[in-house]
Amino acid sequence: MKAIVKAALACVAITSMSAMAQESQTLQPQVVEQKSAAPAAGGGDVTACTNGKNKRTLHLSTSKGCEVQYKKETEIPGHSQVLWSAKNDPSYCSPKLTAFVEKLQGMGWTCAKQ
Repeated sequence: MKAIVKAALACVAITSMSAMAQESQTLQPQVVEQKSAAPAAGGGDVTACTNGKNKRTLHLSTSKGCEVQYKKETEIPGHSQVLWSAKNDPSYCSPKLTAFVEKLQGMGWTCAKQ
């Protein structure tokens, strides 16, 4: 019986570590050059956050998949990061975006969809 419990716990630990490794790969930001401030075709929205004179924007693009681009417009002009993306699941990015906006608001930023 103890061997079965140990094996089950080992399986759970390996599965959890694998999921954490996969999530950490997903959350790695990528620096991209963006020529247009508009979200990609297929739908999406823009959330603007301000804190004093600083402005940051988050662009959610959805089509077959999704992508969230993050810009620190006044701090690093022209710089853009892809925070999250999914090739086949357009619903993957929206909860991530919502949680990130809530995090910014918790740090004193005022955010609103545009």
